[in-house]
Amino acid sequence: MSLEEGTQIMILSALDHKRVSNRTRNKIHEHGGTGFIVLLEPRNTSFDRGGGKWIMVKSLEENVSLGKWGQPGRKEAWQGWLPMDEIRIKYTDDT
Repeated sequence: MSLEEGTQIMILSALDHKRVSNRTRNKIHEHGGTGFIVLLEPRNTSFDRGGGKWIMVKSLEENVSLGKWGQPGRKEAWQGWLPMDEIRIKYTDDT
């Protein structure tokens, strides 16, 4: 299988936990319970000067975001970039 746009995947932290940033670990823990959808295939980005590949994903899980003044907002899916060298991909059966 490939990481084409629209592919449903599960994301796990890399086996070498020393390489995984707190940001990546938290995003997977907070938003990855039911999986992610690939929005953009892995690619080099302008914000990583080290040249590593990143993947843009959207969570299947929706969490309550914070609205104005810390009050509960509406439920939203998280979307953002995750570094490929900090994660493992597991393909789901629903693809």
